[in-house]
Amino acid sequence: MSIFYHRIIPQPRLAVQLVSFVMVLATSVVVWAGPADTAEEPELRLAVGYSSAEGTESSAVLNAGLVELRARVAVTAGAESGISAVGFGFSAPYARFGAVRPVGLLRFLYGPGAAGPLLAGAAGVPLRLDGPEDATRFGVSLGEDFGLVALAAASTPGVPAFKQPACGAWAAPRKGGTANALWWSAVTLASGMPAVEAGPAWYEPPSPRSERFWTAASVGAGADAWQASLAGAVSSAFPGADAAAGRFEAGGSLGPVRASIEASAAGEAWLNPDGRAAPAFRLDAGLRYTSRGLSATAGYRQLVERDAGGEPDAESTLRASLEVISVFGKARVACSAQAVDGEAPTLEIDTSLRPSVASWLTCATSWRSVDGHATRLDLLAAVKTGGALRVAIESGFRFVPEGRLIKASCGVDAPFRGGNAGFRVGTEGWVAMPEALESLEYS
Repeated sequence: MSIFYHRIIPQPRLAVQLVSFVMVLATSVVVWAGPADTAEEPELRLAVGYSSAEGTESSAVLNAGLVELRARVAVTAGAESGISAVGFGFSAPYARFGAVRPVGLLRFLYGPGAAGPLLAGAAGVPLRLDGPEDATRFGVSLGEDFGLVALAAASTPGVPAFKQPACGAWAAPRKGGTANALWWSAVTLASGMPAVEAGPAWYEPPSPRSERFWTAASVGAGADAWQASLAGAVSSAFPGADAAAGRFEAGGSLGPVRASIEASAAGEAWLNPDGRAAPAFRLDAGLRYTSRGLSATAGYRQLVERDAGGEPDAESTLRASLEVISVFGKARVACSAQAVDGEAPTLEIDTSLRPSVASWLTCATSWRSVDGHATRLDLLAAVKTGGALRVAIESGFRFVPEGRLIKASCGVDAPFRGGNAGFRVGTEGWVAMPEALESLEYS
């Protein structure tokens, strides 16, 4: 959805009143919580956007140093027009609430096998503001180096809900500076698991309602050139089985070479506070070489998940990429090979080229094959140019065994003092060529 920045949000009366109310509330909190001698001016961003497919959306962000507030109102389009979502998020010293996402050790507790570094440098408050348009959790935390925390999942992203709530306490003292080479954190949560009826298969027994508790701790050490972190968690259910999970992260640099590794494991009975299982084992290792005008990467991932019957199902992925920047332009090639137990191997190759003689043009391709047979070929092109008036045109053709697909879009942005206005028209993703004009949407 294209976003248009204005001083006033031309929305329905209720939306305007709601956003105005939270802005007044936030301004009052800024006056109360902000340092008296701060030289930083508060920044206020108001936005409104319209899409023929999604409707109207208004948002506001107020940032005043240590205090930040976000608000959003969405109104659906069509015959059933009305307010479909109202989101908010607030962050100040010792308090955060609204649309949030867990970080650090709390993120590990919700996803022991999540991709990307979770533990390194994540000391302090276990919640960060999120969305609120795509937030999947809503919660509150009190404290800076230790305190209380509560979270609830959202059944629909961006819509406040109180599904599967969990609450507890945490401690994660912030590092005093780069010289501090050791850190630690701990968290404990409690939540009630709902009853689950038996499924149609013999391996899907019923589960009674139970109370579950989680306790996790992590330690880390590091310097300028390396970091390593280790985390472990245990959970107990009444009634139910006990379970454990662990994770190790490490990374380091030596000249132009950087290496990283992530490894995690979870017991068969492991359930996170949302009631979801975790991969039995995950290993992700990577190497990166960076020199002047050259970047090369290589990596390997091993993922073992359990199927409905509890049997392990392994997936292996090899990936590599090469990027070159020279006087002729920028070129990139990336490939990955994936093998899953009992399934045909998959190979993907992606390329992109941006010539220096036409820096406004980017050409790309994406090819995919399964078991040695090509299943998809994408030919893509994008044009981005302009100064006072910016124009972005994207188009692509997709060749699949079922036929040919197309996607295209054209956007225009006009920056002005204090804001930006834009318009976009395009297809709703990949569509069949005869239906391209019928699927156009604008925003």
